[in-house]
Amino acid sequence: MVTSKQLTIRSEGAGVSIVIPAPPVPASRPRVTRFGVYYGKTYSAWMTEVRRLMADTLSGRGAGNTELLFPTGALMAAVEIVAARPVTTKRAWPRGDVDNFEKAVYDEITKSQLVWTDDDQIVEAMVVKRFARAGEAPHIRLWVAPTDYPAETHDFMQLPQMYRRSLEEDDDDE
Repeated sequence: MVTSKQLTIRSEGAGVSIVIPAPPVPASRPRVTRFGVYYGKTYSAWMTEVRRLMADTLSGRGAGNTELLFPTGALMAAVEIVAARPVTTKRAWPRGDVDNFEKAVYDEITKSQLVWTDDDQIVEAMVVKRFARAGEAPHIRLWVAPTDYPAETHDFMQLPQMYRRSLEEDDDDE
Protein backbone atom coordinates (compact mmCIF):
# COMPACT_ATOMS: atom_id res chain seq x y z
CA MET A 1 0.00 0.00 0.00
CA VAL A 2 3.01 2.32 -0.22
CA THR A 3 2.48 5.37 -2.40
CA SER A 4 5.14 7.61 -3.85
CA LYS A 5 2.84 10.61 -3.89
CA GLN A 6 2.63 13.42 -1.37
CA LEU A 7 -0.31 14.54 0.69
CA THR A 8 -1.43 17.93 -0.63
CA ILE A 9 -2.94 20.78 1.32
CA ARG A 10 -4.22 23.93 -0.31
CA SER A 11 -6.50 26.83 0.54
CA GLU A 12 -9.94 26.75 -1.03
CA GLY A 13 -12.29 29.58 -0.22
CA ALA A 14 -12.79 29.83 3.53
CA GLY A 15 -11.30 26.39 4.12
CA VAL A 16 -8.59 24.00 3.09
CA SER A 17 -8.58 20.95 0.88
CA ILE A 18 -6.44 17.96 1.82
CA VAL A 19 -5.86 15.13 -0.63
CA ILE A 20 -4.55 11.89 0.83
CA PRO A 21 -3.14 9.82 -2.06
CA ALA A 22 -3.78 6.47 -0.38
CA PRO A 23 -6.52 4.02 -1.31
CA PRO A 24 -9.33 4.47 1.24
CA VAL A 25 -9.95 1.83 3.88
CA PRO A 26 -12.85 1.84 6.34
CA ALA A 27 -11.94 1.88 10.03
CA SER A 28 -12.15 -1.55 11.58
CA ARG A 29 -13.24 -2.28 15.10
CA PRO A 30 -10.40 -2.72 17.56
CA ARG A 31 -9.90 -6.30 18.64
CA VAL A 32 -9.19 -6.83 22.30
CA THR A 33 -7.29 -9.83 23.57
CA ARG A 34 -5.56 -10.58 26.82
CA PHE A 35 -2.35 -9.42 25.09
CA GLY A 36 -3.68 -6.01 24.13
CA VAL A 37 -5.67 -4.17 21.50
CA TYR A 38 -5.04 -4.42 17.77
CA TYR A 39 -6.67 -3.59 14.42
CA GLY A 40 -7.00 -5.66 11.26
CA LYS A 41 -3.99 -5.89 8.93
CA THR A 42 -5.47 -3.83 6.09
CA TYR A 43 -6.55 -0.99 8.36
CA SER A 44 -3.24 -1.07 10.29
CA ALA A 45 -1.26 -0.84 7.02
CA TRP A 46 -3.46 2.06 5.88
CA MET A 47 -2.95 3.91 9.20
CA THR A 48 0.82 3.46 8.89
CA GLU A 49 0.83 4.83 5.32
CA VAL A 50 -1.33 7.84 6.15
CA ARG A 51 0.79 8.63 9.22
CA ARG A 52 3.88 8.55 7.00
CA LEU A 53 2.24 10.95 4.54
CA MET A 54 1.24 13.26 7.42
CA ALA A 55 4.73 13.16 8.92
CA ASP A 56 6.29 13.96 5.53
CA THR A 57 3.91 16.92 5.21
CA LEU A 58 4.70 18.18 8.70
CA SER A 59 8.45 17.91 8.11
CA GLY A 60 8.03 19.77 4.80
CA ARG A 61 6.43 22.69 6.63
CA GLY A 62 9.66 23.34 8.53
CA ALA A 63 10.56 22.81 12.17
CA GLY A 64 9.17 26.17 13.26
CA ASN A 65 5.79 25.82 11.54
CA THR A 66 3.82 23.20 13.45
CA GLU A 67 0.68 25.28 13.93
CA LEU A 68 -2.68 23.61 13.52
CA LEU A 69 -4.73 25.00 10.66
CA PHE A 70 -7.85 25.18 12.88
CA PRO A 71 -6.78 24.92 16.55
CA THR A 72 -10.17 25.94 17.97
CA GLY A 73 -13.74 26.53 16.92
CA ALA A 74 -16.49 24.67 15.15
CA LEU A 75 -15.72 23.16 11.74
CA MET A 76 -17.64 21.85 8.77
CA ALA A 77 -16.12 19.02 6.75
CA ALA A 78 -16.74 17.23 3.49
CA VAL A 79 -15.03 13.93 2.74
CA GLU A 80 -14.83 12.35 -0.69
CA ILE A 81 -13.83 8.68 -0.70
CA VAL A 82 -12.58 7.57 -4.13
CA ALA A 83 -12.06 3.80 -4.17
CA ALA A 84 -10.63 1.52 -6.83
CA ARG A 85 -13.27 -0.37 -8.80
CA PRO A 86 -12.91 -4.14 -8.37
CA VAL A 87 -12.36 -6.20 -11.50
CA THR A 88 -15.87 -7.62 -11.15
CA THR A 89 -18.70 -6.05 -9.22
CA LYS A 90 -22.43 -5.68 -9.58
CA ARG A 91 -22.43 -2.73 -7.21
CA ALA A 92 -22.54 0.91 -8.30
CA TRP A 93 -20.70 2.05 -5.14
CA PRO A 94 -17.73 0.83 -3.05
CA ARG A 95 -18.09 -1.65 -0.22
CA GLY A 96 -17.67 -0.39 3.33
CA ASP A 97 -19.84 1.76 5.56
CA VAL A 98 -19.49 5.45 4.77
CA ASP A 99 -19.23 6.29 8.49
CA ASN A 100 -16.26 3.92 8.89
CA PHE A 101 -14.41 5.57 6.00
CA GLU A 102 -15.15 8.95 7.60
CA LYS A 103 -13.97 7.78 11.04
CA ALA A 104 -10.68 6.50 9.62
CA VAL A 105 -9.94 9.86 7.99
CA TYR A 106 -10.92 11.93 11.04
CA ASP A 107 -8.93 9.74 13.44
CA GLU A 108 -5.73 9.97 11.42
CA ILE A 109 -6.06 13.73 10.89
CA THR A 110 -6.59 14.13 14.65
CA LYS A 111 -3.53 11.99 15.47
CA SER A 112 -1.39 14.02 13.06
CA GLN A 113 -2.29 17.31 14.81
CA LEU A 114 -2.06 18.88 11.35
CA VAL A 115 -5.52 20.37 10.97
CA TRP A 116 -7.53 20.39 14.21
CA THR A 117 -7.09 19.61 17.89
CA ASP A 118 -9.86 17.02 18.00
CA ASP A 119 -12.40 15.78 15.50
CA ASP A 120 -15.15 16.71 17.95
CA GLN A 121 -14.72 20.24 16.51
CA ILE A 122 -16.60 19.02 13.44
CA VAL A 123 -20.23 20.00 13.88
CA GLU A 124 -21.33 19.54 10.23
CA ALA A 125 -20.19 16.83 7.84
CA MET A 126 -20.92 15.41 4.43
CA VAL A 127 -19.41 12.20 3.07
CA VAL A 128 -19.49 10.82 -0.45
CA LYS A 129 -18.01 7.52 -1.59
CA ARG A 130 -17.59 6.51 -5.20
CA PHE A 131 -15.46 4.46 -7.53
CA ALA A 132 -12.51 6.14 -9.24
CA ARG A 133 -13.11 7.27 -12.81
CA ALA A 134 -10.96 5.97 -15.66
CA GLY A 135 -7.39 7.21 -15.15
CA GLU A 136 -8.11 8.49 -11.63
CA ALA A 137 -6.12 7.06 -8.73
CA PRO A 138 -7.92 6.04 -5.52
CA HIS A 139 -7.62 8.75 -2.87
CA ILE A 140 -9.37 10.63 -0.10
CA ARG A 141 -10.23 14.31 -0.33
CA LEU A 142 -11.11 16.24 2.81
CA TRP A 143 -12.38 19.79 2.75
CA VAL A 144 -12.55 21.63 6.09
CA ALA A 145 -13.69 25.16 6.94
CA PRO A 146 -14.70 27.10 10.03
CA THR A 147 -18.43 27.47 10.62
CA ASP A 148 -20.75 29.37 12.89
CA TYR A 149 -22.01 27.49 15.89
CA PRO A 150 -24.64 26.59 16.85
CA ALA A 151 -25.56 25.10 13.51
CA GLU A 152 -29.17 26.29 13.82
CA THR A 153 -28.02 29.82 12.97
CA HIS A 154 -27.45 29.08 9.29
CA ASP A 155 -28.69 26.99 6.39
CA PHE A 156 -27.48 23.39 6.71
CA MET A 157 -27.35 23.10 2.91
CA GLN A 158 -24.46 25.58 2.95
CA LEU A 159 -22.00 22.68 3.35
CA PRO A 160 -22.86 20.78 0.15
CA GLN A 161 -22.91 24.04 -1.83
CA MET A 162 -19.49 25.11 -0.51
CA TYR A 163 -18.09 21.64 -1.18
CA ARG A 164 -19.41 21.64 -4.75
CA ARG A 165 -17.84 25.07 -5.33
CA SER A 166 -14.48 23.76 -4.10
CA LEU A 167 -14.77 20.83 -6.54
CA GLU A 168 -15.51 23.24 -9.39
CA GLU A 169 -12.44 25.30 -8.42
CA ASP A 170 -10.42 22.08 -8.37
CA ASP A 171 -11.61 21.19 -11.89
CA ASP A 172 -10.71 24.70 -13.11
CA ASP A 173 -7.12 24.21 -11.87
CA GLU A 174 -6.61 21.07 -13.94
